[in-house]
Amino acid sequence: ASEGSVGLATWVMDSVGNGYVIPDGNGLKVRRQVQTPGDFGKEGGGRDTFEVAWIDHGSAPQSASYEYAVLVQASAVDVGKLAAGSEYEVWQQDRQAHIVHHKGLNATGYALFDKSAKPANGVLAKVDLPSLVMTRQVSDGLLLAAADPDYGWNWEIQTPHRYTNVIPNQASKARTLQVTVKGLWELDRAYQHARIVDVGVGGTVVAFTCQDGKAVEVKLVQAVEGDADASRLDFDADGFIGFGDFLRFAGQFGLSDSQEGFDATF
Repeated sequence: ASEGSVGLATWVMDSVGNGYVIPDGNGLKVRRQVQTPGDFGKEGGGRDTFEVAWIDHGSAPQSASYEYAVLVQASAVDVGKLAAGSEYEVWQQDRQAHIVHHKGLNATGYALFDKSAKPANGVLAKVDLPSLVMTRQVSDGLLLAAADPDYGWNWEIQTPHRYTNVIPNQASKARTLQVTVKGLWELDRAYQHARIVDVGVGGTVVAFTCQDGKAVEVKLVQAVEGDADASRLDFDADGFIGFGDFLRFAGQFGLSDSQEGFDATF
């Protein structure tokens, strides 16, 4: 048995080669011992070793929190190095959001529990649904991935289960998640499940069509300063300004508001 120390980083390894780094060992407890269970049937009780680690907050914690990092299939040397000098920073840890930035990868993960969350650091400005977002700044742009963990189910009890507490199985429903990132950006190409709906002084708004909890990833490239309103030229709403938009524009060119087929969009 062992315990962590207040304010001191510590790390442990499990029996299958995964490492766990705990920046503050306060409340950490580790047990490794032999267990002999009772006889639960014809196979007998048996006897074997087991291990368990947990962070003990006590019986009635108030505003308690914890933090640890997992290195999957890592050597003890690598786990020790991470404990000695963290490669990541926790930017936010509250009821609205958990945000972690990896310094080496220049990547940031956002778990946004509240759509009103306004991250103070990083390129993400806001979202319109509770969601999971990841960004990574690369030399030629920004990688942006988003997922909506809500399956979009209708939780109202429906016939024939109206008078029971059974919720029938339902197929998931696609929902649109709007993610606003700081700066002026455009998609590097057309995407099936993502498009830009606004570019302006408030940032760039990317609309993701999300379903089944799956992540949708796109790449953004810097937009030209003078093209802040370029999204209004995306006439076919595919998130990309291309030949299809030109054809729609050409079909409307020269029409006046008194002529049939006139569309003020163009």
